[in-house]
Amino acid sequence: AIKAYRTADSAPYISRVAPAAGELSRTIEFDFVNGDLSVVKSSVKMKFNGEDATVSTSSTDDGVSVVYDHGDYLPAGTHTVELSYSESGGVDRVRNYSITIPKGRVDILMDKPKVTIEFDDLTGTAAVGAVGNPDATYINGPELGVAALYPKGVGTAVRFDGSKNTDLRFADHADINVTNGPWEERTWEFWFKAEQLPAAGEFGILFQEGGATRGINIYLYGTEDDAEPNLYMMAWNRAETLWGGALNQVGGDNITAVTARVTVGNINHLVFVMDGDPSGDLEGTLTGYLNGRQVGQVSGVHMLYNHGDDISFGNLYTNSVNHTGNGAGTGGMGFTGVLDDASFYSTALSAEQVQAHFQGGFGDWTTAEIEAWL
Repeated sequence: AIKAYRTADSAPYISRVAPAAGELSRTIEFDFVNGDLSVVKSSVKMKFNGEDATVSTSSTDDGVSVVYDHGDYLPAGTHTVELSYSESGGVDRVRNYSITIPKGRVDILMDKPKVTIEFDDLTGTAAVGAVGNPDATYINGPELGVAALYPKGVGTAVRFDGSKNTDLRFADHADINVTNGPWEERTWEFWFKAEQLPAAGEFGILFQEGGATRGINIYLYGTEDDAEPNLYMMAWNRAETLWGGALNQVGGDNITAVTARVTVGNINHLVFVMDGDPSGDLEGTLTGYLNGRQVGQVSGVHMLYNHGDDISFGNLYTNSVNHTGNGAGTGGMGFTGVLDDASFYSTALSAEQVQAHFQGGFGDWTTAEIEAWL
């Protein structure tokens, strides 16, 4: 004889939880998909960090949607969420979640940086990034915990000393230099204050990634003429579709660099934007901004391909390129001054976004108040 066995009724399950790790949100949301059994809407309850929280529930085509509205953006940090509900078969369920919200300025995080370095570290050698989980290490003891460079700065900043070869070195990162290229669009953003300029003909690297073939170098250069630029924002890709000069060239022929001049002791919000041209016609651009204002733009840009040579703030780390030629080796190009709040994007920020990020650092200050601070 053939015996028939009845299978158990399928239970409802949670198909979506928002926000995902590292995202900003004003709400916490759950989507249920009903099975043979369904969620009893009136039974759904939630606790947020151990406290009862009010949720709204609504029926969907597949089941039930649950929303907790925090009113404002969820604060930075890790939050515990307990969701309880009953199934139509009479079984009570409890689900526990941990939701992590990144630290940082909301206006910056809304533009979805791939990696951030806040320079908020107070002890040790590891630099913590709120977004992107970068693996970064301070070298030769830069001074941690100095005052943030701008009024709305989150946390503290770090002082580098070029005479001691201090720097902050990164391991390869998929959203900075390897894996996810080629990039058509990129943006680099950070605050800095130079406390000393390099001697004539010498370099003080603010940030660099890549090496002789492909990369980025944002650096100070010592000059004897006050009319000459001393800040360079440079990018190149000297393979694939070549732009930004030729491999291993000496001198600045055909380089793609935005230049400007900065003053010792002044605070600067720097943004360097690559808006490439994937067609190969080299109609893409590099644009540099200081304190919310465009200081230069150059054309002749294709895309930036993966570049496995190393990444650092504050010094040379395993080769780079500058306007005089290749910068070989590690060290010897240290920056002396303070760095704060860096963000890396895989998009080209607009002029409006750049201005908003700068202004957001000062809240409702007037232009005169900002200029006096800088």
